[in-house]
Amino acid sequence: MAHKIVLAAFSDVFCPNEPRKMPSLCFDIPNSTPDAVYQILLYLYTSEMELTDGILEEVLNAATFMGIWEVICLIKEILSKPTFENFVRYQEIRERQGMSTSLLNFPEIVR
Repeated sequence: MAHKIVLAAFSDVFCPNEPRKMPSLCFDIPNSTPDAVYQILLYLYTSEMELTDGILEEVLNAATFMGIWEVICLIKEILSKPTFENFVRYQEIRERQGMSTSLLNFPEIVR
């Protein structure tokens, strides 16, 4: 129940119009992982996440499904600042997520 209250504070998905009708305790989040959901819960409780490049897209998928806008914006901000080492991976994620992949957005990487 505690997680539901925290989720409801950050997401309209978990804050029903009818106060007595709470969403199911169990739900399937497509294209995500339990670790991604854990990172979102960690963020909601502590304002911190332990992110790696390998989990960014799963966290973004879960946050989008759950309507957690703070996490969505944070992940998109990270994806907008690639390094030379993760540029290709970030571009692939951006493309799958429908974000701009124009090389003009990254003049410091593409010279």
